[in-house]
Amino acid sequence: MKYSIIISYRDRENHLSKLLPQLRTYFGKDDYEIIVVEQNDTDKFQKNSLYNIAAKKSNGDIIVFHDVDYYPVSDISYETDNNTPLYPVGKVKFLADDDTERNVNDIPAGYRNFHNTVGDHSGGVFVLHRELFEKIGGLNPFYKGWGKEDDDTRERLRLHGHE
Repeated sequence: MKYSIIISYRDRENHLSKLLPQLRTYFGKDDYEIIVVEQNDTDKFQKNSLYNIAAKKSNGDIIVFHDVDYYPVSDISYETDNNTPLYPVGKVKFLADDDTERNVNDIPAGYRNFHNTVGDHSGGVFVLHRELFEKIGGLNPFYKGWGKEDDDTRERLRLHGHE
């Protein structure tokens, strides 16, 4: 089984330089590839379109869609089967530019409880078997800017009978 780790990216060199070594350490003994797909224009960010482009070029059995500002921790798993989408982010720590934890008042109100649990949130990192990605026809490319594209993907998976 091979992992294709896809990172959508634009103007986040600092985050990318921190994430790549962590992913290499985490997946070090596995068969994997890392694909960084970059949007290099000034249009609204189109994460799903970037993910779709990279997924078509990738060759892993398991596709890991990974935001550039989420870092893996040792007690999570990226393993899944053919029929089960995986959202491995259970809680989140928000960091300031100097990598110290941000003050709770500096975190947008809707995310302040994420240090305890992300609940039913489906963003940040999600993992699909390639067959499941193809079954749902990829990700919805019509989202531009931030927000709701992750929820749309989760709902499309649910409509196809996958939680």
